[in-house]
Amino acid sequence: MKKLSNFIVPLFFIVFGIACLTMSSTAFHTHNPLHHLLESLLGICLFLCIPVMLGIVYMWFKKRKK
Repeated sequence: MKKLSNFIVPLFFIVFGIACLTMSSTAFHTHNPLHHLLESLLGICLFLCIPVMLGIVYMWFKKRKK
């Protein structure tokens, strides 16, 4: 159970942070806020995917060397 909470709690904070960042970026847009919300969310998620993918590749190379 402790391992599960070590994974779930940080994941919750990451998702909550992304949601807050996205909502704050669309707070003052009055022209089509849903479009801007989705565009902003896509940009943030793509920006966050790059370090995650680099981390996965790094761990794969590190594991492969052993």
